[in-house]
Amino acid sequence: MPWLWLYLSIPSSWRRPTSGLSRSEREPIAQAVIDSLMPLLNVTSGQVNGLDFSQSAKVLCAIFQHDDITATTRYKENATNFLRSVSQKYSGFNGTSVRVMQAAARNTTFYSDDLYPIKTSLDALNWGLASMYAYRTYREQYLLDMAVLTWNEVYKGFITSENAANGVHPTRNVSIASTCGGVTTAGGIVNTSDPKIFSTVDGATTSAFMALTAYLLEATSDPKYQDIATLSLAFLKIHSYNGTMLLNSFDVQNCEMIKFCDMDSTGFFIEGLAVFTNVTGSTEWTSVLHDFLPAHVKTSWWSDTDGIMKNDPSANNTSPLTNNPQLTLKGMYVRSLFATWKRNGANPNIANFIQAFITVQYNALLDLSAIPGERIFQTNWIGPPLEPGQFTPWGQLAALDVVNSAIPLDSIPDANPPTLSAPATAGRTAIRTRIIIGVTVAIVFLVLILAVLVFVCLRRRRDSRSDDKGGEARSSSLEQDGDGDTEDRKPPYPVNGVQPFTLTLASSPIRPEKSAQSPLDDHETRVGFMGLTFPPPTRTAPSPRGVAEDPYNTSSHQQYTEISSSEPRLKSPLTRRGVPLGTSPSDLTSLDQSSQEQNSTSGNGTVVAGYDSDNSAAIQELILMLNQALARLPNGEFAQDEMELPPEYQESRN
Repeated sequence: MPWLWLYLSIPSSWRRPTSGLSRSEREPIAQAVIDSLMPLLNVTSGQVNGLDFSQSAKVLCAIFQHDDITATTRYKENATNFLRSVSQKYSGFNGTSVRVMQAAARNTTFYSDDLYPIKTSLDALNWGLASMYAYRTYREQYLLDMAVLTWNEVYKGFITSENAANGVHPTRNVSIASTCGGVTTAGGIVNTSDPKIFSTVDGATTSAFMALTAYLLEATSDPKYQDIATLSLAFLKIHSYNGTMLLNSFDVQNCEMIKFCDMDSTGFFIEGLAVFTNVTGSTEWTSVLHDFLPAHVKTSWWSDTDGIMKNDPSANNTSPLTNNPQLTLKGMYVRSLFATWKRNGANPNIANFIQAFITVQYNALLDLSAIPGERIFQTNWIGPPLEPGQFTPWGQLAALDVVNSAIPLDSIPDANPPTLSAPATAGRTAIRTRIIIGVTVAIVFLVLILAVLVFVCLRRRRDSRSDDKGGEARSSSLEQDGDGDTEDRKPPYPVNGVQPFTLTLASSPIRPEKSAQSPLDDHETRVGFMGLTFPPPTRTAPSPRGVAEDPYNTSSHQQYTEISSSEPRLKSPLTRRGVPLGTSPSDLTSLDQSSQEQNSTSGNGTVVAGYDSDNSAAIQELILMLNQALARLPNGEFAQDEMELPPEYQESRN
């Protein structure tokens, strides 16, 4: 996209997109948030106290990423032991048994509430991603094996190309459409084991599966992961993306898009797409990422005009003291942007845009959402903070990915630091300044180009009008004799209906350079026969010595201009006085002698321009060729309105 840099421009309304905190100041902030959650890891339940199964996995993802960012093993032992114990408790991290019991207690059919279906596969995928994050940080094989185990479990619900072609899935008892809108339904993921609701493919589950597949491709280079990730990406792009948002669900039986979206669907999609394009180098999917990312970051669905992320619309009325999983999805969304930032260093437009957005969230947390003097945050990042002494693990979880992601970002002093009384206005960043300068230069350049084009057009129009007026004046001058009386005569050489003209031969030698007095530019010349060029007619002031007016300024042009063969210009003779075309060579000899005698005469009388005797042979040959060329022209070659002819000549033509 050639205008990507403009599309990714940082809005001036964003609140504080820069931070003056150094990396050494940012690390302790993230560590304080992790330290507040570590005591809540409950090996017995396999969860973090106060958080659900998927939220607990996201806490581990953030902890492992912190060690990766800081290049330490500070939390390795405690976090990996907790991960291993949960894996043993739930083989492949399949939380189906837990959800089934919860649903039975509510007398519901696999629904946790009225809005969301049970996401058993998504629960497993969050833990599989936690294993993948641990492997990327510590590089121990058993962690990769745990991620593969989870992937194999979820893959059982994957719609293969063969499943789509046959219209059935081996683990379900309902049919599926082979294609929707002419495109295969392969690539989607089963959301739950209940056959009755199989036809709904969950967007968040498919996106998370695609992300885990991309990470496995990055770790193993196994081509099967590339093929499967490509199918899932295509499914999401075609069947879940409505051109504006990535929607949550798609019914593969009725080809119906369920118009609901949430942050985890979009977040997992961005993260997986960033990893996939970084590994494969696919220009097609890179273009999708560059189009998709800024549109979603800037959407009013996720953030206000100040750039601060809002709570998921479904959880707007939730108290900060009540856990709603939708309130913590903001942190996971920022984590996906950070994964893109790490892998798009070669594209400064993407990297700078993401950095500014993450920094806006970081400053909002510190300025508006934290209890003063503490690192305790609430889920609403615009505040107000919790009361001193209050604490929520979900508020810490929502903030953890943000404070982690901000650690390696560039430190840029803030032009308008915050105050306690009111939010600070965002200062201009160096990136925005460069963008503004670039836009300004581009606009100035375009204006200059337009000005030049207008000037050239006006000048050509003026020259064209001058030629037309000069041609009319010279045509009328032909009808005047030396005493000013009109001569009643026929042209001596009526050649095929074309009036002959006379050629003035300059008395001075021809020089290749143009006279400084010439008002014409080189591009305004006209091509003539045999490459010889003649200047277009130009009015000149009378000679101070009383020399007769030369309307064609033949003496001031040392370089001939050209007469285009495609533009016949026989509106008038080339000279006022001269040698008539059609004159024989013998006549030219006498004319030559007569012309030299006239040129040698001094005084105030009229001087008829002659020609250089050294060039007489070439001139004679040229005139003969001109006459021969004119003789071959057909009748009516030039329109009657090109030049007003004497009545006798018009009759002869008729």
